Amino acid sequence: MSCLTCQSAKAALQCGLCLSSVCKSCARFLPSDAFAFQGNVPENLKCDTYCSSCFELVVVPKLDEYHQILERAKDVNVFFKAQSKESRFIRRVEKHIQVEDCSDRDEVVLKLAFIAALGGFNVILDVETTARKIHHGKWQSSIWSGRAIPALVDPKRL
Repeated sequence: MSCLTCQSAKAALQCGLCLSSVCKSCARFLPSDAFAFQGNVPENLKCDTYCSSCFELVVVPKLDEYHQILERAKDVNVFFKAQSKESRFIRRVEKHIQVEDCSDRDEVVLKLAFIAALGGFNVILDVETTARKIHHGKWQSSIWSGRAIPALVDPKRL
């Protein structure tokens, strides 16, 4: 088994897409949390090892698209439930979006904003976050969940 890229005889790894042999120095690795906020990751992006050509043709465009959506999610305006006076004139016609099993409150808000940005929205309204305590023997941690209503508002009105 020789490496597809450099023709080295020590090709111990295998590309997750084309199943060709790749050595460790030529292999491209995708971290497991590369698409952390995306709910359902396509099967071809769940592999952790890729050859250079598969990585450039398949993974890089999807990774760039994911980062663009993540940047839009950071620009989403957030109105919590307690801020109903500021958002009372924004129509609430979409269904609630919901996330669960997050490690902290900021992650909940960012995941809600990511889902809204993925749908083309620029505001999330009536954001509610709740923490649930989980006991592990003598110590405890919290699991966060939340819900919100996405909306599309003209930026001039905000």
